[in-house]
Amino acid sequence: ISVADVCDGNPVNFSNSSSISDGTSLSFAWDLGDASASTDVNPVHSYSGYGHYPVRLIVTSVNGCLDTMDVTANVNPLPVAGIAVVSVCEGIPAEFNDASSVAEGQVSGWNWNFGDGGSSSERNVAHPYTDYGNYFITLDVVTDHGCPDHTDYNLRVKPNPDPDFTAINDCVGKPTPFSDYSTIPTGSIVNWHWEFGDGTSEDNQNPVHMYPYSGYYDVSLTETSDSGCVYTYVRQQAVNVYAGPSADFTSNAELADDNYPFVQFYNQTSTTGQFFWSFGDGDTSVYFAPNHT
Repeated sequence: ISVADVCDGNPVNFSNSSSISDGTSLSFAWDLGDASASTDVNPVHSYSGYGHYPVRLIVTSVNGCLDTMDVTANVNPLPVAGIAVVSVCEGIPAEFNDASSVAEGQVSGWNWNFGDGGSSSERNVAHPYTDYGNYFITLDVVTDHGCPDHTDYNLRVKPNPDPDFTAINDCVGKPTPFSDYSTIPTGSIVNWHWEFGDGTSEDNQNPVHMYPYSGYYDVSLTETSDSGCVYTYVRQQAVNVYAGPSADFTSNAELADDNYPFVQFYNQTSTTGQFFWSFGDGDTSVYFAPNHT
């Protein structure tokens, strides 16, 4: 007798090569090991489940002479393919873990299809998705006895927020308002964290910030969605805080007296701009270097 191992659910083919030297006919009595019997030359039998079945063949000649042979019919169990993975945010690798099992032997082969054209033959693998959406995942496994199984899984890749904002350039000493114009394809943004570039930060959707010094500032906005996806956007030189003028002047007031109360003012401000003078007696001027009586 020869018999090949099979996987559960497949029939077992028994190959009978028994013979007798005088070439007369033989009869066969099979005990197939599961309370089944057969008198076929080469029986084909389906077992109800996996296992190792003791098979006996009794061969009888026309003269009543007997011979017996025992073999084992091995019906190997099918694996149960399983996928362990959790939803992730776009840009973060999804950790695919094999959760397959088999009653006897071991799973020895894996074929992943990640639903975006990517694939892998590793047992456990991390795969990144560049776009949010739903992906149909498949896993085909095979045991060390060649028995296969298949499973699939719908994975949701959650969208990141798309941060955007505007800021108004202004002078030192004036507040700089920030306006959030961020969007997200699905869900909502629930948290905003601003880094203003001067060592300070604030958690507010539309903050107003006072910069102590002039210059350009890099501003970052980190947002969190209601699905827990976090994305940070950094805008270089997002704000230009203008330096204020340094007003300075002198006069020849020491030459003025009651008879000739004339004073010439000398504007020594180093920056250009508009000027407004208040002379202390209710009169004013907008000239660069006025005089006043």
